[in-house]
Amino acid sequence: MGGIFLWVEMKFKYIIYFLIVGTLISCSSNVTKTDNKYTPVFPPEPDKPRIQFLTSISNSMNITEKYSYWEELFLGEQKQLPINKPFNLCVFQNKIYVLDLRINSIDIIDLKNKSFSYFAPTGLGAMQNPMGIAVDNSGIYIADGKRNEIMVYDTTGKMLANFGKDLNGRFIGLNIDETKIYTIDIKNRKVHIFDKFLGEIITSFPNYETGDSASYLYQPTHIKVKNDLIYVTDVGIDQIKIYNTSGEFVRSVGVIGNSFGQFTRPKGIEVDNDENLLAIDAAFENVQIFNKEGKVLMAFGGPYTGPGFMYLPFGIAIDYDNIDYFKDYINPAYKIKYLIYVTNQFGPDKVNVYGFID
Repeated sequence: MGGIFLWVEMKFKYIIYFLIVGTLISCSSNVTKTDNKYTPVFPPEPDKPRIQFLTSISNSMNITEKYSYWEELFLGEQKQLPINKPFNLCVFQNKIYVLDLRINSIDIIDLKNKSFSYFAPTGLGAMQNPMGIAVDNSGIYIADGKRNEIMVYDTTGKMLANFGKDLNGRFIGLNIDETKIYTIDIKNRKVHIFDKFLGEIITSFPNYETGDSASYLYQPTHIKVKNDLIYVTDVGIDQIKIYNTSGEFVRSVGVIGNSFGQFTRPKGIEVDNDENLLAIDAAFENVQIFNKEGKVLMAFGGPYTGPGFMYLPFGIAIDYDNIDYFKDYINPAYKIKYLIYVTNQFGPDKVNVYGFID
């Protein structure tokens, strides 16, 4: 009997040993790291590179730690959750929030905890066509293009508020600051500003009813608020229009065309801390960068031919806080100032991650 107990004890010790070793071996992301020598940079050499493509995120396996052999044996096959059809996105703290139109959910990529989850409230709070998103400590804000209202959720999926339906509009773009919500109403060709906590409308602009002014919006889609300026993509006239927070027109960037500094189908926009404007063009399948005077500086991306390029890009977000998570992808010759995330609605690479080289 003693021999049997000794045999069982030894087998148990071996199982524990292999579980521990297997777990330690697996404690790394399942992303295959790109060899920095072959990582696309923009512009290509011999010009000085300003943007380095780092990696892409297309499913949960690109973020979560891969199961060890023993974990898979006891827990079953590791489930892969895909990013289906990414639309707009935003970043808050250590998380990337991606609107997934195919399943009407938010794909939450938690960089700190290496986790991936779907946020899809049900019942009265169910999202029907989430098109604009913003997140802060007070909640998750959604512009729903089918419910035609702004919805606010807590992190558990409980809807805290919904408003704006009485405007009889169609809300698609969204941005927030400490006290206000800024949204695009594509139906009424307006920007609406709401009180963030009361849900009451403060103002709407532009006030022109016809297209006889530079401030008129023909087909607005995206919005970004930065340093008391409101940037709006107007795909109807292929420009980015800029207003002050009182709704007064300031200037426009770009014109229709197919050359450097022009647009054919502008989409998502972002503004960095130096007031450089980053604007997606879905027709060129690239991102153009303009300085604060509206002068085009460069472009990156291009039609998809492999990693680093784009396939019908739509949303863009800038991230100054999570560079360390992607440090293994950064060419040691470069110092990265901030990250740029770009969503591709089609193709194998759903969220491209770039680094802006300082």
